[in-house]
Amino acid sequence: MRTVLTVVGITLAVVITAVAGVYAWMAVSAAQPSSGLPAPPPKVVKAPQKQPGPPVGPPTRTAASTQGTRTPPAPKVLVRPSQPEPAPDTPPAGTPVIPGSEVPAPVAETPIQPPVEAPVPATMFDKLASLQIGFGEPEVAAIMGSEGSPVVDAVGEKFVPQGWYNRRWSDPDGGSIVALFTGEGILAHLEPLKIAGAFDWMNADPFYSITAWINDNLENENFPVRLPAVEVTTTGERAFRFQGSLVNSVGQFVGSMRGAFYIGDGATTFAPNDRVPYRKAIEGVFEFIAPDGSRRSDNFAWVEH
Repeated sequence: MRTVLTVVGITLAVVITAVAGVYAWMAVSAAQPSSGLPAPPPKVVKAPQKQPGPPVGPPTRTAASTQGTRTPPAPKVLVRPSQPEPAPDTPPAGTPVIPGSEVPAPVAETPIQPPVEAPVPATMFDKLASLQIGFGEPEVAAIMGSEGSPVVDAVGEKFVPQGWYNRRWSDPDGGSIVALFTGEGILAHLEPLKIAGAFDWMNADPFYSITAWINDNLENENFPVRLPAVEVTTTGERAFRFQGSLVNSVGQFVGSMRGAFYIGDGATTFAPNDRVPYRKAIEGVFEFIAPDGSRRSDNFAWVEH
């Protein structure tokens, strides 16, 4: 027991001596004031004692272990401002516009106007002068004012090509116009009868002049064929080339005719070896098969003074 007390005493003596040494060092190291008075002892701030806390361990994300953590702010509800709905046919904002793909502005609809019908010519001569070779049957009917009537008499249907047909229009004065149409309904020839001014009109147009003059001569010379229509090409101021097919009395194509046609003035125009000026002259060649099966062909030349 004595030995233990001795050791304890020695230990206390050592502790006291160490504390006294510390205070002596602090007194010596402190700066001496200029007034010569002893400096006050330094103020010792006692550190607060730690309170025993809960055992240290890994942090948990439970509601009971929120010590030392920041409470996150409440989430803000962002309300997007409402935007006007895009107009129809308008691409959304940011969409590149391809040149030429812009939506055109709406165009105000205009009321559909009914087609204006051309006035029907008043007289038969006006109707005749309004017709042209190559018109379709509806165009001819619009000019004549009606569809006309079919020609069924034997004389009118003679020398008409098979598949072609005639239509006739008449007026109260006894005048009439007979139109010959192809199988496709195309006007091929006109034959006026008892219409004032029709003769001069036909002479001025080579389509009718050539066809009518050739057929008159074929009839006068008792040829068994006729020329129902011609194709005409202008070769000079008063010169034309023509060609067409010949048909027999039952409408069969049996030959052809071609040549040149000239319009004179009756004063200064002369045919070769002729001393009288001509008004019309025609020359060419024809060939066809006769009803007896023989082939006939020849040159021809006619002059009208």
